Amino acid sequence: TQNLILPFFNPTVIILRHPMHAIPGYHNFLYEVEQGLAGHSTRAPISVWNQWRDAHFQEEMNRWIQHAAYWADNYGSPEGGRSPDGAVLERLVVTYEGLVSDKDGPANALAVANFLDATEGVSAISGPRLVKCIWEKVIKYKGQGPPEAGARDLESKRSGSSFRPYTLKQYDYMIESMEALVASHPDDQQLRPILESYIGWAKLERVARDESIAANKAAADANGAAAAVQ
Repeated sequence: TQNLILPFFNPTVIILRHPMHAIPGYHNFLYEVEQGLAGHSTRAPISVWNQWRDAHFQEEMNRWIQHAAYWADNYGSPEGGRSPDGAVLERLVVTYEGLVSDKDGPANALAVANFLDATEGVSAISGPRLVKCIWEKVIKYKGQGPPEAGARDLESKRSGSSFRPYTLKQYDYMIESMEALVASHPDDQQLRPILESYIGWAKLERVARDESIAANKAAADANGAAAAVQ
């Protein structure tokens, strides 16, 4: 089946989102469907997230890796997005974080526009100023008024806490999985830098989580000692 769809996606734009956030985003979608809620309206409670995460984390992390590997392996040479002979740019890898970034969003949108414009049969809007204007309208909703009563929020911001913790072992699995993907694509000039930045980000979050767990334990021990004295 995979071989049958290959000719229909050439060239290809791949958008990756850090699995730390992509997996909870997917879970929020499932929660909204299960509860009959509007899309992009509500985050699942932390207790519901923790239960689902522990049951599905490894499966979803494996799917994330398989998705990235599939498109990287089937489009472009091992060195990146160009065809094996180097003549054609067959794929472009961008990140969700980069597309929505106030700082880097316009540049990433321009890269997508230029990539599409170089595709046979496609005439994309190009030019930094025009692409930035479109990016502001589509991504940042610039110039649009508030939604009418009952309409979906233009910014699609879900209510509820965005805190989505992982266990330390889950952080380790996430990091090791991405490191393995880097190791299997060492020369990919598009995929590797993104994965390396994601790995660094996950390591920082793991350290913060470890420190938070230790601080909570110390506070609990202190409270227990004080109660014993009383």
